[in-house]
Amino acid sequence: TEDVTDTLLRTQRPDVLFVFMESFGGKFVKELGGISDVAPQLSRLIPEGIFWDEYYSNSFRTDRGTCSAYGGIVAYPDVCLMKETSFHASLPSLAKSLSAKGYETSYLYAGPMTNMGKRDYLEHIGFQNLLDHTTFAPEEVTGSWGVDDDLAARKTCELVARKDSAQRWFMAWQTISSHEPWKVPYQRLEDEKLNAFAYTDECVGHLIDSLKTLPQWDNLLVVILPDHGFLYELTYQDPEFFHIPMLWLGGALKEPRRMSVLMNQSDLCATLLAQMGISHQSFSWSRNVLSSTYDNPFVYSTYPGGVLYRDSTGTTVFDITASEPILEQPAPNPERILKAKSILQTSYTRLQNK
Repeated sequence: TEDVTDTLLRTQRPDVLFVFMESFGGKFVKELGGISDVAPQLSRLIPEGIFWDEYYSNSFRTDRGTCSAYGGIVAYPDVCLMKETSFHASLPSLAKSLSAKGYETSYLYAGPMTNMGKRDYLEHIGFQNLLDHTTFAPEEVTGSWGVDDDLAARKTCELVARKDSAQRWFMAWQTISSHEPWKVPYQRLEDEKLNAFAYTDECVGHLIDSLKTLPQWDNLLVVILPDHGFLYELTYQDPEFFHIPMLWLGGALKEPRRMSVLMNQSDLCATLLAQMGISHQSFSWSRNVLSSTYDNPFVYSTYPGGVLYRDSTGTTVFDITASEPILEQPAPNPERILKAKSILQTSYTRLQNK
């Protein structure tokens, strides 16, 4: 058994719900230094759960973020694994690992699952039940990408309420509304982009409040996390673009906590499975950040033409095309550049060997 230095759960076999928030970077979360009035629901809920405040996305886009969050794999600057169906059978995933332990698995995305090979990928990595916009009445599909988040949140709660207490389950709901063209049935902030994020925050807050009223809450772990950040007053070269929130809630938690361990989105798989006493050996890129072997915390993120590497010494953003650093804080560090290049090269080598 692996050395777990910190136990966060009351039970090793909670039911698990992921709330996968579209583009919801730290820029919109006050507790991460973001704009103060965009996500008041998250701010209200953070003291109730386990908040990971040094959590970084692996990538810049939904397809990459999905593979990192559910598959524990690093992201590539120019490869979309979601589209590369020939690799899917060899990829690990939370859905596969939990299915092997008897969990029923499902995924709700309240729009068409045709973009970037989403349906094929989710099926291939072990999600047994895929629910899209056709789960809703035709008159409910009014958003630009599908069903607006308030109705999808309500559907998520209804699905959880129907769950049998004798059957363990893992479900994910991917939000839609905090995305261009920013048209949402909600008006609180003048800036249409900020208002769309505020709307998704409101819907997620209502979902959590509704879940708390259900008997399923007692054995539930809710993991709220984004797929990636958003370029609101940021660029890909800004480390804050990759800084994202992650919040664990639910009756399955021992107690509220603030976790300041430096980690990537891809580390969620190993960290969660270790908490559940389930092997994560097949996740070669995912690290259990609550293990005594996690003695060199760092994050690695990619975007088109560049990589970010951050550790205890600081942060480097490296331009692959120009082969030179764009940003080094607080001071230049050749070791960070070497490590970033090493991970980049290794990631492609492993891909070629699959």
